[in-house]
Amino acid sequence: MQPPPQFSGRSLYVPVCAAGFSLLVFATQLVIHRARKKSSHVPDGRAHDAERSVSSSLKNYVAGTGGPTAAVLNGLRVLSCLVLLCLSVYSATLSESPSWVALGFCTTYTYATILSLTSLAVPSWNAAASGHVTFVLLVTWIVYVYRDVWPLATYYLAPANDQDALFWATFAVLSVAAVIVPLTVPRKYVPYDPQDPTPNPNPEQTCSILSMMLFSFLDPVIWDGYRSSHLAVEQLPPLCDFERMKYMSKRSFPYLDPLDPQSSRHVFWGIMRLYS
Repeated sequence: MQPPPQFSGRSLYVPVCAAGFSLLVFATQLVIHRARKKSSHVPDGRAHDAERSVSSSLKNYVAGTGGPTAAVLNGLRVLSCLVLLCLSVYSATLSESPSWVALGFCTTYTYATILSLTSLAVPSWNAAASGHVTFVLLVTWIVYVYRDVWPLATYYLAPANDQDALFWATFAVLSVAAVIVPLTVPRKYVPYDPQDPTPNPNPEQTCSILSMMLFSFLDPVIWDGYRSSHLAVEQLPPLCDFERMKYMSKRSFPYLDPLDPQSSRHVFWGIMRLYS
């Protein structure tokens, strides 16, 4: 059975285009960051000393990447990108004359490897590099699913590529790097007020996307409540810093202040505006 027209070779250029778009945006972010750094009033000596102090301490480095779990998962993504690069190079060498598509995949995985290494080696660029590598790998994964996995769930479509061991190995490693790692990596704590961070942030602010979707960050509290008849206040997680009274009042008063003479709308619309 021949693959249908919608599985033409043009869809294989989508990952390369995504990598090119990501490179353009990432380069723009780098230029803006350098421009802001030059215009800042912080002396270069103190900035370099701060960078050296962070890089010299393993504890600070791990904390800068989001914690031990995040560092391990970022390392797993680096390893996955290296494996994908090796598999793409091996796939390109199987043909006598490598096509532009094969070279494009090699270039895409090379770029993804550089981004993943940047997110692991440079904590200050962890968020930006992780976002870009996730975008590139996720687009590539969607192309694989569209061309080769989704047809297996139908009666009238055939996969566009050969379902051999090389394909399934590539798809499995790509699934780890593009789906599993982004869903399970813990988020880095970003304080609501950088001048007043919380020593022990609420798990809701640092849990992974999957944990946020499943509310599994509440499992320790639920388990403690199951094993005891009463939970003390000290056993409950701390309040999120963005839910503190001093921050909530600043955000809510412009919409809920009943003594504001310039506000004529009902308090209901103020509540909707505040929590929208």
